[in-house]
Amino acid sequence: MTNRGVFIVCNKFDNDNAWQQALSVINEKNQRWAKNAPVLILVAAMTHFNHNGSPNRHALYDTGAASMSLCLQAAALGLATHQMGGFSVEQAISVFNLPEQCQPISMLALGYQADASILDADFQASELAPRSRQPLKRPRLC
Repeated sequence: MTNRGVFIVCNKFDNDNAWQQALSVINEKNQRWAKNAPVLILVAAMTHFNHNGSPNRHALYDTGAASMSLCLQAAALGLATHQMGGFSVEQAISVFNLPEQCQPISMLALGYQADASILDADFQASELAPRSRQPLKRPRLC
C-alpha cells in the first residue's frame, strides 16, 4: 500500500473468491445489478504517510482524483464504471484485512455496458429514462 489511494481489484474471471468477497460488502440493492459486473474494485485512502506516519490531510482528495482518472480512462477505452457508496465499510475492512490507516471510500463496478434487459424491472426503468442534470449557475466569486 502506498501513500496514495488503494485500489483492490477483484476480477471475477481471475479470482472468483475475491470477487465474491467484494460483492458481499455491497448493499443488497446494489448487489442486484453489480452481480453482472466482471470487475469490482474497493477504493480506499491511506490516511497517513508510510514514511513517517504523519496524517495525510489530502488522502481523500487524492483518492477521489485517482478514482475519477480511472473512470475517465475506462470510458476512453469503451468501458463503463459505476461508483457506489452503498457498501459496508466495516465489512470491507474485515473482508480485505485493511490496516487502521486504510479508509474505504467506495466500491466501483467496471465492465462493458450491458443491455438494460438483463436488469430487474425497477432498474430498467431508471436505466432507460432520459438523463437530466441541474442547470449550471454562475458561480459566486469570493
